[in-house]
Amino acid sequence: MENLLINKEPYKGLIPDGLPVPSSTIISGEGGSGKPLVGLQFVSSWLESGGSVLFVLTSMRKDFIISIMDRLYSTELGDYEDAIRYLKLNPGLQGGEVDEGEGLRAANLLVPEVWDRELSLAVTELSSGHPGTLVFGAALNLFLFSPTYADVIHKKFREAVESPGPESYLFTVATSAYREKIRELEESCDNLFYTYMEEMGSLDLELRKIAGKERERERISVPLTRESLVEIKEMAESGKRQLVPAIRKN
Repeated sequence: MENLLINKEPYKGLIPDGLPVPSSTIISGEGGSGKPLVGLQFVSSWLESGGSVLFVLTSMRKDFIISIMDRLYSTELGDYEDAIRYLKLNPGLQGGEVDEGEGLRAANLLVPEVWDRELSLAVTELSSGHPGTLVFGAALNLFLFSPTYADVIHKKFREAVESPGPESYLFTVATSAYREKIRELEESCDNLFYTYMEEMGSLDLELRKIAGKERERERISVPLTRESLVEIKEMAESGKRQLVPAIRKN
């Protein structure tokens, strides 16, 4: 098994051998604790290593991702257009309907058949050279608010993190709701990280598991700007307010 090296501090010090490829990674923690910002650092290293990325969008917008990748990680996503696809959750679409406006593809990913179809379609359009394709999804806990599809889509997430390959998976999840379902994902994944925000502008990252092996818990301070942390927190809260009522109708 090969590894993806994260050649930037402080991540390099926390995981000097990098992440195994293919593998599944969960970044967990309380809501608004900066999890997607950490995940996007891994995405940056993935792209720089020659891999491709499928962004599954929930509360995060495409323009925010483009902006934050440039501002925080000096990664210009325009340089990787052939290696990137965007897939957005739109719980207002019926059945297999698809909306291809805004430079991305939107579908009701709560429906398991739609989830399977759309991920498969996107992945086949991306290159498969080392380190392969990474499926990155933030705030996937929002899917669990669906009274109809929560259990079956949770099963899809668990199957993905239990048996990654050929794609790798990087999901961020909040622990503030549906804790038992989130714990199942944490137990099933290969690599597990936790984020902590003691005060706005101060973010810590803790490694709990790598390559399926529990690790002695070690925390690092992640150098992110207060502006970026406030921005992602506000977006997460706004996205939740907008998405959850629509998801609950599914």
